[in-house]
Amino acid sequence: MAAVVEALRNGRFYASTGVIITNIEVDGTTIRLETENAQRIVALQQTGKRFAVVDDRMITVQVPEDARYVRFECWGAGEQFAWTQPFFVETIWEASGHDFIPEWQVSQLLEHGTLATASPEQAATLPTSPRQVFTGSQGAPGFADIHDLTRKGSGLVYLHADVQSDRVTRGVLKLGYDGPIRAWVNGREVFAGPGTNPALPDRAVVYADFHPGANRILVALDTNGGKAWGIFGRVAL
Repeated sequence: MAAVVEALRNGRFYASTGVIITNIEVDGTTIRLETENAQRIVALQQTGKRFAVVDDRMITVQVPEDARYVRFECWGAGEQFAWTQPFFVETIWEASGHDFIPEWQVSQLLEHGTLATASPEQAATLPTSPRQVFTGSQGAPGFADIHDLTRKGSGLVYLHADVQSDRVTRGVLKLGYDGPIRAWVNGREVFAGPGTNPALPDRAVVYADFHPGANRILVALDTNGGKAWGIFGRVAL
């Protein structure tokens, strides 16, 4: 069971309604995927753009130069289907991953919480636990994965982090998310919007006021019926 939980936490799994993936190999920018019973395999990059399709049980692709991630859909007989987690392009992440917020304080799931009633005041009443983001040796660098806390449940999760500034300044908050969110900086709401899978860095870029010392970044994430896994966050001052 521990190995299964660790695989889920690090994104080393796939979802299926009948198609069985037997092997995935990554060699540089080449990815080979083999299945037991797929009849068609589709390779996609960001925004769901198809770049390769084969009517076979295996596929080998070269990652497109403009791809930020690659994932696969495997179609079998009838309604059988399997899909992988995204494979992120390391060069992009390594070039920009140093400034992600490294750790968030995360609340437990509020099963009856909603974004409509979410607030910094409500968040302040809840106990939290620290959650470090993924590094380059784990899943997508910079991603705060809270899926083990939600256990596919519906509700609301709060994440907050303190960012230090040495001056009064107008800064930029960049967020990535796979469920609906609201975000506050120092108690002032700066963003609200829907989210779609997978979460990608910098999906939202907003300006906010920062003061000297600690500045509280707060995000309320709707789990979207258990489909949301977490967020990316970084600040440029």
